[in-house]
Amino acid sequence: MKIFKKITLLIIQFLFILGAFFSETSTPVSLKRILFLSSFSYSWYNVQEQIKGLEDALSADYIDLEYKFMDSNIISSPEQKENFTSEMEFYLSHVKPFDAVILGDDPAFRFGVEHKDDFFKNTSLVFLGVNDVAAAIDVSKDYKITGIIESISYKGTIDAALKIFPKARRVIAIIDNNSEDDLRKKAYNSMVADYPDLKFQELNPKNYSPEAFLSLISALDTNSILLYVSGNHVVSDYDYEVKKLMETISENASVPVFSIEPYLMGHGILGGEIVDQERMGFRAGDIAEQIVLGTSQKLFSVQSNTPRKFIFDEGQMKRFGIHFQDIPAQSDIINHTYTWGEKHQLMVRNLFIILAAVGVLIMIPLFIENRRKDKKNLSISKLNEMLDHSTKYDHLTNLLNRSIFDANLNNLMEEKKPFTIIMFDLDNFKNINDTYGHNQGDAVLCELARRSQSLCDSFFTMYRLAGDEFTAIISDIDKAHVESYVREIQNRMNEPYDIGDTFLNLHASIGIAQWPGDGENKTSLVAAADKAMYHVKNNGKGGFCWYEDIKDLNSSS
Repeated sequence: MKIFKKITLLIIQFLFILGAFFSETSTPVSLKRILFLSSFSYSWYNVQEQIKGLEDALSADYIDLEYKFMDSNIISSPEQKENFTSEMEFYLSHVKPFDAVILGDDPAFRFGVEHKDDFFKNTSLVFLGVNDVAAAIDVSKDYKITGIIESISYKGTIDAALKIFPKARRVIAIIDNNSEDDLRKKAYNSMVADYPDLKFQELNPKNYSPEAFLSLISALDTNSILLYVSGNHVVSDYDYEVKKLMETISENASVPVFSIEPYLMGHGILGGEIVDQERMGFRAGDIAEQIVLGTSQKLFSVQSNTPRKFIFDEGQMKRFGIHFQDIPAQSDIINHTYTWGEKHQLMVRNLFIILAAVGVLIMIPLFIENRRKDKKNLSISKLNEMLDHSTKYDHLTNLLNRSIFDANLNNLMEEKKPFTIIMFDLDNFKNINDTYGHNQGDAVLCELARRSQSLCDSFFTMYRLAGDEFTAIISDIDKAHVESYVREIQNRMNEPYDIGDTFLNLHASIGIAQWPGDGENKTSLVAAADKAMYHVKNNGKGGFCWYEDIKDLNSSS
């Protein structure tokens, strides 16, 4: 695998040099600034997919993409919302104006609309993932606002279930939220009329004892389609409870469970049609790029065709004897076990890549020699070094960036090596920016990075996620060893910070989570560390917390 990576990198370098060699002089595009304002935190289950799509669409050198996170899944009180508004007002008044702002999900959409005349008066707004269809269509009458609606639909999932179980005559819908205002409940009710031959029955777990409910589930046969519909989809602790509920239902059910909720995949759900957050992010990024490059925003009407994809759990498919030809084509598969034939197919493909790469490598020396003659002043190694550095390191602190953090997490999980992550940020850092200005705030972040980076060794690696949010991976799960690093971080942070005319005493709140015990995948592990950090913030700040110490508290709250 390492050989393939090296060969791929050499091919990319070759194409980069080839493009520079044959490129013609063209008028440069001025730098365009775009802000992505997300409703939630970076660790929220759909945000990382949206960011991936945005970054794919906005990868051009002339795009400067920045991020802000509202944390509305954690911050909800009027006072907290007012503080965020003040923070945004200060931030926007101290940075260069943005050419466009992308609003992710409903809270950010409402914030953007509410402040479009004061914060974003001359700025194009592009939204994505908005469930409030009526509001999205209404505000789009303003030609400065457009975007992509995230409509809720169960039709694709029901159609897929009927293909798998063509003899099914009824749908059993698990609905643990009786509010008629719930968007998922509304979508479910509006779908019923599309299937006159099916009998729809609602089943609320809260109306039964656990034993009675599981008895009903276990008695179902293939004449029934079991569908999870609705509940509270905002509070992360509730999501944790729903995951446990789904796992329990799956263990006892005699038929598979379908759902449209992506965060439930891998927790006993067979599959369903979910919103493709990455593709939606790409669409929004593409619209924003065209607008900042001069295309009139009036040409972009609101997109109501929400991008979707099917996802199925191969483990559940095997359990219920479901074959790949039974599910929709091009479905994403999780928990996939590669067959002998698939492994050999990959080997043949990789062999072809090697042979092609060898041919390219043979040509590289000849090309380099010609290139040296044409442009002697071009330093290929320097260009490669700069390109490699910019994709791996944070431009302010020179720490490894979020993309490398994600890649390292994936590698460790693939290698099944237990490890620990810590997440931390400076307590009350906003006060520094408000009082001393962003330049001094940046200086404090750089000094914090310098102090923490001195801890880096074969076990400890530091990263910057965004703003004053930092994280580290410790390739060990021994508590004493981990806490020695945590205390060293605290000691270094507690040293006074010289900001010119005064010295500041700062502290940090630190959350700790371990894999595999605290999260089975990257998203859940980051969320666990994030919860532990916020537990510290909400209980005095300036300390550290292990997620396992509050896990029971989270699950019972």
